Amino acid sequence: MFEETRSNQSARILPLFAALLLAAMAGAIGTASADSAAEPFAVSVETTRGTFEVEVYPEWAPASAARFREMVDAGYLEGSPFHWVLEGSQTEFGLNPDASLTREWTERALEQDPPSRQVEKGYLHFMMELEAGLFPKPDGAIRPTRIGIEMGNGPFANGAGLAPFGRVVEGWEIVEGFDAGHMEKPAKARKMIKQLEKKGYKSITKKYPDLDRIERIVVLDRTVDMPSAPLRETPADLADGMARVRIYRPGEQDQVFKLSIDGVKRAKLKSGTYFEVDLPAGSHQLSAKVRFKFGATGLLDKAMAAKQFFPLELEAGTVTYVRAWSSFFEKQKLAFNLVAPEFGAEDSAGMEPAELLSEDDE
Repeated sequence: MFEETRSNQSARILPLFAALLLAAMAGAIGTASADSAAEPFAVSVETTRGTFEVEVYPEWAPASAARFREMVDAGYLEGSPFHWVLEGSQTEFGLNPDASLTREWTERALEQDPPSRQVEKGYLHFMMELEAGLFPKPDGAIRPTRIGIEMGNGPFANGAGLAPFGRVVEGWEIVEGFDAGHMEKPAKARKMIKQLEKKGYKSITKKYPDLDRIERIVVLDRTVDMPSAPLRETPADLADGMARVRIYRPGEQDQVFKLSIDGVKRAKLKSGTYFEVDLPAGSHQLSAKVRFKFGATGLLDKAMAAKQFFPLELEAGTVTYVRAWSSFFEKQKLAFNLVAPEFGAEDSAGMEPAELLSEDDE
């Protein structure tokens, strides 16, 4: 009786032990996979035009790099056409030939990484929802499968605060050579993209037979070194323990942003102006409000107000650049984006200082 009971106990315990062992092994594998995904890696992208290589740096944009690695490992990107090829702007890919897979992956929301540096020629980043297919929405969501290769100097990507996660390091001539015949009429190209999303690649091949696409993409077994960070000198006139922030507004819109920092009114920020101030290193809150008027005459004027808050983490001895902008089509929306110092300095060069506000100003 005792032997039989012990045998029964063993029969119950051994499967449980095996299950726990497998779970531990799976956890270890998962941890190793997560650790390896946090390291820089390189991929070879074989296309109908030729092969190019990309290096990915998770330190630049962790969520974006992890999503890209997931897409590569799952084979999702194989067969993806380069559906948007615009010289000096973007080359875009990331829609699977199978529309159902595109929909499945699109439903997996992607966290927006804060930009750690400016987007430059050859850099990769995930795309943002656009207005009229042209302008990034200030509060638009990141498109979780659509990846852009920057073909210019990144004016829209940097303006929208998109975070690069990697760059093309070999085969740039291949990227520059992708077929762009379907881009002669961008409006038709946008319709083609919608059809690709809804019905898949086969539905567009007859009309667009020359689209280049990815045939194979694999992770390479080689060491990838991080690019050296740009040197940033501390301004000579910046006191110890202080940081400098410059908020600027490009564009030609006539709305005025009324800026406050930590609840203190600071400046009226018009297009083509900037406000610069030295603050103690640490956490601060930037805010702005704006009133928009509609109608050509006083009889039709209707004012709408918008307000935006933006956290600032300032490091002693550094200069932080913040780009302020409003939606091209929905003017009652406004947004702030951190931009890399080397880009912010160039982007705000030549602007006039903003008019200062007093506590008596409304």
